[in-house]
Amino acid sequence: FDYHSNNTQNYSNDSKFKIGFEIEKSEMPKFNFCKHDILDNTGFVLEKDSSVEDGFELISPILDLYDQKILSHFEKVRSFIDIPYISNAGGHINVSIKGKTSSETLLALNGWLPLIYALYKGRANGTYSIAKKVSSLLTDTDKYQSVRTKPNGVVEFRIISAVREFKQLEFRIKLFQIMFENLGTSFLEILQLVTDPKHKLYKLLTQDIYKDLIKFNSLITTAIKFEKDLEGVYTIN
Repeated sequence: FDYHSNNTQNYSNDSKFKIGFEIEKSEMPKFNFCKHDILDNTGFVLEKDSSVEDGFELISPILDLYDQKILSHFEKVRSFIDIPYISNAGGHINVSIKGKTSSETLLALNGWLPLIYALYKGRANGTYSIAKKVSSLLTDTDKYQSVRTKPNGVVEFRIISAVREFKQLEFRIKLFQIMFENLGTSFLEILQLVTDPKHKLYKLLTQDIYKDLIKFNSLITTAIKFEKDLEGVYTIN
């Protein structure tokens, strides 16, 4: 479909916490498919996107963040998710809270921004996802900033990197579930969760790439640097 085709489906069942994924790939599938069948059978939309001119963007339905079977939706389109080429691609995540404006939701997630920026620091100064403090995110109209408020209470996390493999989706879903369980939490309180071996945030972060203590400590240090930066736009390298 063309860009912004308005085909996005709503599978959230009017849940309080909603989430949706945009999965960009820089090459077309090497197998046959019908965009209409994909939409009708899975709720996913295949669209053109200028940032991946030779590829596509796979847009998920709006989902209940706490649906116990949320991953089953992505299993249906795994052949698209497993396409390896992701040059210039992103993995935007859209979230919302029932009854909240996008500004209210972003303010409630403010304490999480330094950690998110540290997790995806390679995109923090990128052309399409410039990292800023929450005050700038709320007032600037720049389309290409790290986090963007959108109509209908939606907050778009543009800084999230491309989906390289299926298991990254599970990590990101669990991360956002923890974030929404801890709305309004300060960065200092989040640091305490990150470093508590009994907390599921610590367990989530250290189950894969951050098993390495040096990398884990570097993640924490980078998050602290983001938090302490006093400029309107972050400049962490």
